[in-house]
Amino acid sequence: MPRLRFRAPGRSLTARQLLARLLPGRRPATLGPLLRSGALHRARVQARRWEPGAAVRSESERIEPGCALWLELPSWQPPQIPRVRELHVLLPVLPWREGRVPPDQGGFCFVAEELRGRLVRLRIEREEACGRGFLDWLAGAGWPVLGDLQGGGIAVREGLCLAQSAEALRWPREAVFPADASRDPASPALRVSAASAAALRRGHPWVLEDRGTGDAGRWAPGGMVRLEDPAGRSLGLARLDPGERPVARVWSPAGGFAESLEERVGRSLRRRAALWAHAADPGGCDAFRLIHGEADGLPGLFADRLGEVLRVGALAPSSAVLLPRLVAALRRELAGSPSGPHPVVEVLCMAHAPPGTLQCVRLSPGSPPIPSELWVHEAGLRFRVDPGLGAPHRPRVATGLFLDQRENRARIRARVQPGGRYLNLFAHTGAFTLQLLAGGAGEVASVDLSGAYLAILEENLRANGLADRRHRAVRRDARRFLAQCPEGERYDGIVLDPPTAAAAGRSFWSVEQHLEELLVAALGRLVPGGWLLLCRNDRQPAGSLEPWTRRVAARHGLSLAGIEAAPPGEDFPALLHFPEGDAFRAVLVRRGEEH
Repeated sequence: MPRLRFRAPGRSLTARQLLARLLPGRRPATLGPLLRSGALHRARVQARRWEPGAAVRSESERIEPGCALWLELPSWQPPQIPRVRELHVLLPVLPWREGRVPPDQGGFCFVAEELRGRLVRLRIEREEACGRGFLDWLAGAGWPVLGDLQGGGIAVREGLCLAQSAEALRWPREAVFPADASRDPASPALRVSAASAAALRRGHPWVLEDRGTGDAGRWAPGGMVRLEDPAGRSLGLARLDPGERPVARVWSPAGGFAESLEERVGRSLRRRAALWAHAADPGGCDAFRLIHGEADGLPGLFADRLGEVLRVGALAPSSAVLLPRLVAALRRELAGSPSGPHPVVEVLCMAHAPPGTLQCVRLSPGSPPIPSELWVHEAGLRFRVDPGLGAPHRPRVATGLFLDQRENRARIRARVQPGGRYLNLFAHTGAFTLQLLAGGAGEVASVDLSGAYLAILEENLRANGLADRRHRAVRRDARRFLAQCPEGERYDGIVLDPPTAAAAGRSFWSVEQHLEELLVAALGRLVPGGWLLLCRNDRQPAGSLEPWTRRVAARHGLSLAGIEAAPPGEDFPALLHFPEGDAFRAVLVRRGEEH
């Protein structure tokens, strides 16, 4: 028996009105018996899994806007899909502007050609002019075509919104989604569990879906919704990411003032005014963060200055829909900048993406071109960075220079003893190495498994006149390097900034499993009074790194002469009760005397 799963449109309908829309060929007298038979159910949806719920049996029962529904119809026939290669469809705005999907997933290309509010028109080019593979891919990705009753689409009056040309496509003339809470205070609310409500009241800005979370799929990705606790008390406004983790990001807490995006951008830039003002000074820095997501009131968004280039990005579908407004706001705020106009690179760094080759990095429309080689400056040094345009289908938050470690690079440079010996483990592209050498180090060893990173490190050294005998690059696993060091080899300082997890052949690295072992080995290679910069990127609870380091040292009989926090700079602010938003946690440790 055919089973349909779909959503009601953005306005309330009776069950009879809805069935009449779905079955326009049925005689009105047959709709009542169909309902009373229990064919129509309110569906339960959790993390995009659909299951039938309570049956709807009364013809006059109201179906709430966006409600998920499940219908069993023995005689239902799916709409015919034209046997042509090019088609145009309507669906909720998806993050990617274009992409190619492999044959085993549907075999088609798509391009977003027209936006209207929360809807987009896609042009589809299929490899084979048959089947509904492209509909299934879009539905599985969380963006079903309007009227696709088999894939969770919205039951609009126009039926399946698909045509052979843009001109023939019918755009809905009714509300497709429930009212946006930013425009209608009486709009439906998303109810969350008691545990989520408690976290939100403490100041955590995310809603993580659990069994007590309502159906977020009623609204469009990026739509604004009111949050309520189980008792119906307000918890503020949030932007939604149905089926994602988190499922909602707080835009304005209960009782807070809902500033516009443009106001938040202006406030974030004023927060970095001193950095911007001194970017062109000799020894200044022209690479820093302008917007740091939730801590700046712009959840899921980031923006960096890389020399004269602005790199803006979205970490979730709800923030991706805001990218055009973010770019426009940045351009307005920086219109009077002496260094403008700035080229803008847009990046989509989604935690989850459907299979296919999707455009995730692009030069923003209207941007001037950027140079083929992009260099930034920090403390009198030059660093090569990559905004990602050369690999638009492989998005990365990182660019080759970790902006959040700028203050720590300054801290270790100030601690360099002329002629001292230093070790940079997990060296990446060598930013710490350059600062050590520029500070007067007599010897620096840079250890990393990636030949590509070490090649960029060498390029950075040459660009700064530091490619000399004081430096040696070692392509090796950091643990193996320490284990194979000669017995008496000691360093005046060590940088230990490992990735959260990494694989190299049959070897696997994990901060959770291996950091203690590596820390003990590194501390054992310090001279008395030597320092070690230890960083963790796995979002441990606030304040956990310093006591953890002391416990490890005591457990292994290692004496510490001092330990201090080593946080990021002011352009990476932290939000209380939100460790997931912290750039990293770090401490500077000084080795005590050996007993």
